[in-house]
Amino acid sequence: MIADGKAAMRKNQTEAWSKTKPEKIGSATLEKGLEVLAAFATSNGAHTSAEIAEMLGHPRPTVARLTATLVDMGYLRRVTRGQFEVASRTLKLGYPVLSRLAARQRARPMMREFSERIGGSVSIAMPSDLDYVLVETIDITNAMSHIPDIGYSSPIASAATGRALLTAMAEQQRDTYLERVKRLRPNEWKQHGKSVLTSVSECREVGYCLIRDTWRPQHFGVASPLGRTARGEALAINCAMPSWKMSEEQLKEAQLGPRLMSLAEELRAIMDLQPAI
Repeated sequence: MIADGKAAMRKNQTEAWSKTKPEKIGSATLEKGLEVLAAFATSNGAHTSAEIAEMLGHPRPTVARLTATLVDMGYLRRVTRGQFEVASRTLKLGYPVLSRLAARQRARPMMREFSERIGGSVSIAMPSDLDYVLVETIDITNAMSHIPDIGYSSPIASAATGRALLTAMAEQQRDTYLERVKRLRPNEWKQHGKSVLTSVSECREVGYCLIRDTWRPQHFGVASPLGRTARGEALAINCAMPSWKMSEEQLKEAQLGPRLMSLAEELRAIMDLQPAI
């Protein structure tokens, strides 16, 4: 009986697939292929097809075909033990984004000076669907156990950077994010949703937000909305450091949040950004 049920299910799936228009099939395949590439963005290192399939919830044979195609196209490369890693061709996809954000280069001297004063990293980020991605970063202290670099991405909901970006977003873009994260990452929203809304409200009021230990254990981050580009892209600036370097009282005395907000105001002018709040 169970076997008959499974056979009937496969028959129904085959019939539905055969009725699907070719362009929809092609779109679905493209979507899955891009999901395979995106799986490497938030998880460093190499992965097998089985690991990628588990991350995405796709059948292993489907992922195996997609990884083979991506290898042939130069977006993935094979490493030992049947694992894959992102290949250098993917860098070409990010260059046009960095190129249109050339103004970030004018921010480097002031970011470097701020990094020296606070003893931590300073970065500029922009949204990337439900995550954020760094487009500029400075850390001359080497105090961080994890040193971020351009292209590093992390969930918006779990970091001060992401919450400052939500504050900087246009209302429609923010509403779209909230709808998608609740639907596509329910566990992430269940864990962080309430504090996200609180942080955005506070960030609107005071101009910055501070979070401890949710981005990375034993680290804290302070972030402020930087502004929007002429294309309407939201940007935020953050500083991060190990939590052992400053207590809660020292953070208040150092006025780190207001100082970062002042830096954001200066960078907004030299980068020709529009105010976000």
